[in-house]
Amino acid sequence: MSTLTKISIVVLALLILVFAGPLIQLATTGPNWKRAYQSEKQRRELAEVMARNNMLLSQVWQRQYEALKDTYDQSVRNYSSTISSKDDQIRRLTLQLAECTGQQKEMAALMKAAQQSRDKQFNLNKILLRQLDEKRKENIKLSDLVRTLQDKIKENLANIEVLTKSVRVLQEQIAEREQEIARLRKQIEQGGIKPTEAAAVAPKAPKIEATVTAVKGDIASLNVGSASGVKKGMEFIIYRDAKFVANLRIAEVGVSSCAGFIEDAQRPVMVNDKATTAAGLQE
Repeated sequence: MSTLTKISIVVLALLILVFAGPLIQLATTGPNWKRAYQSEKQRRELAEVMARNNMLLSQVWQRQYEALKDTYDQSVRNYSSTISSKDDQIRRLTLQLAECTGQQKEMAALMKAAQQSRDKQFNLNKILLRQLDEKRKENIKLSDLVRTLQDKIKENLANIEVLTKSVRVLQEQIAEREQEIARLRKQIEQGGIKPTEAAAVAPKAPKIEATVTAVKGDIASLNVGSASGVKKGMEFIIYRDAKFVANLRIAEVGVSSCAGFIEDAQRPVMVNDKATTAAGLQE
């Protein structure tokens, strides 16, 4: 079989396959065109009903859309108003925040200044407390000194009182002596008494009793002084148990005490030994 014949057979087979379907459909649909028309008419009527329904539904949807759109627009307007109000609030809050920030900075500066002032005051208080403590110590020392001075003043006042009494006694004694001297001079001038007799009747040293309060070497102290009539150069006799111990010649005289040199000692002078003037011993 030639090539051309083979090609012709293949082309014929392809044509049969291509035109077989339409030919078969044409052969089968031709007798049923009335039924197809009726079916098509029903489909068209159904399509028209559906179109009307869709139109009505579209109108309903349109109205709902418009209502929703109005609601949405109103909501948008409300939201816009709310947003504007919130923006105003945000601006006010921003301004308030800025003011608060400024106030906070001012408060921080004030707190820092107050802290520095408090630290300075604290240091000043420490210095003042230290000074106060020093002043308190000085006051204590001054109080002790005042008490010591007051004690000395009291002692001096007591000494002054004793001296005043002693001066009064001495003045009285001097007055008596002057009266006695004047009387004796008058008697001498009148020739009623001789000078030797005047010397004999001259007043004797007063009787003074004392006790030894201290002994150091050849020096001893007694518990009597100028208030009792003791004078420098006066001689005391020291005795113990009615026995002679030594003589004491007074060298220093105080208001209520005196001291002198031990002479002619026959026994050691001891504290609490008794002493008396020669006038007291004669009596």
